[in-house]
Amino acid sequence: MSVNQFLAYLSQYQLHLGAVLVGIPLFCLLLNQTQTKASVRKPVHYVYSTAIFATAIPGLFAAIIVFYSLFFIKANLLNSNVILYFLPIISMAATFLIVGRRVGFDILPGFQRLSGLMMLLGIICLLVFFLYRLRFIIGFFASIEQLLVIGVILYAIAKVGLARLKGKS
Repeated sequence: MSVNQFLAYLSQYQLHLGAVLVGIPLFCLLLNQTQTKASVRKPVHYVYSTAIFATAIPGLFAAIIVFYSLFFIKANLLNSNVILYFLPIISMAATFLIVGRRVGFDILPGFQRLSGLMMLLGIICLLVFFLYRLRFIIGFFASIEQLLVIGVILYAIAKVGLARLKGKS
């Protein structure tokens, strides 16, 4: 299944998707009204973390699709489906704002990994865009095994660099 087929499949259920993506920030807003900043307990952190993940994963996917559509295929975003392309990003931002008012992101379980994923995707998008704009041709005259070794080495370097960027040695 290609990404285009997946988006076509999701467009069949856009009302359900829209209800979920609007419902999660509203649920967090309701939860904020029932909790004070001092009364937020550990089980509520898991609820907030689940809400963050439930909106962040579709939001990141939509952000990548919008980035790709806008900068690589130069699609007209005025003709795109608002619920599939923009509502996940808006829902993610709204959930982050609502939850961020009540608790610090550093105490939410799993948020460090999610923020690392977001940073990694952002860096990769910018790197790919930069390489796309350079328009250079690469010739590689070695075996596929050497290319694989070079790829693993570059991955290890990137992983160490991102770990140091995040402050982990």
